[in-house]
Amino acid sequence: MRSALVDVVLISLPLLPVSCAFGVEQSEATNVSPSTGGASGADASADSSEAGSAGEAGAAGQGGGSGQAGASSGGAAGTGGCTPGDDEIIDQCDKCGTLHRTCDANGTWQAPVCMDQGACSPGDTSSQACGNCASQALTCNSSCQWETGPCTGGGICAPGDTKTESCGNCGSRTSTCTGACTWQDGGCTGEGACAPGDTKDCMCSTGSTTVCCGQQVCGNDCQWGACGLKPGNTCNWNAGNTWHCCGPDSWQWCLSSCKWSTACASGCGCGCP
Repeated sequence: MRSALVDVVLISLPLLPVSCAFGVEQSEATNVSPSTGGASGADASADSSEAGSAGEAGAAGQGGGSGQAGASSGGAAGTGGCTPGDDEIIDQCDKCGTLHRTCDANGTWQAPVCMDQGACSPGDTSSQACGNCASQALTCNSSCQWETGPCTGGGICAPGDTKTESCGNCGSRTSTCTGACTWQDGGCTGEGACAPGDTKDCMCSTGSTTVCCGQQVCGNDCQWGACGLKPGNTCNWNAGNTWHCCGPDSWQWCLSSCKWSTACASGCGCGCP
């Protein structure tokens, strides 16, 4: 009986301190001074606020990061996706050229421009002037360059050219090439009195007929030489008034043939020695 009571007491006794301990803890928790409890409340509130602020800051940070990423991505899309100064060949274009586009300072592709073009488009034809008023055909080859054909249909001189040549009687003439590549002759100037080698009669006299026993010959300077007997003539008839001594008191007469008579007539009383 005593042993059982002791056991009950032993079992019950430990329960009291536990109950008391809880009571003390609750009392200690309850009997905290208002100032201490206020501080704890403030600390808890601060901790909660800091936690909330940290959470908000974290959210804001992440949101900011996302915003920056969006801005970067949006910038690339806005600039057309190129780096200022980029130059890109995108196709071929007219006259063997290449179609380029370049990126401007704002990172935007500019309108394509055809560059490095040749002189013509393959198969094109044309013509150009050549030589003296001539022309030649042009054909564009596969490299977009002109190939020239032969120069045909030219004139005889180049427009504006001049030439001087002899004319008339030792004269000269200056000719000028026209725009049609033909010579236009100027006047003959500085001529002489005659053409070299020309002759004209002289020692002319008239009796029953007119006879000219002499002649003048034009020299190379286009001037007349002195009057002399024509080749084969021996005297100047002078209308039958020409004679000469052929012996003492003898004479010969110049005939109308411009030759001396064959007979030497004596007794002329002409004073021939």
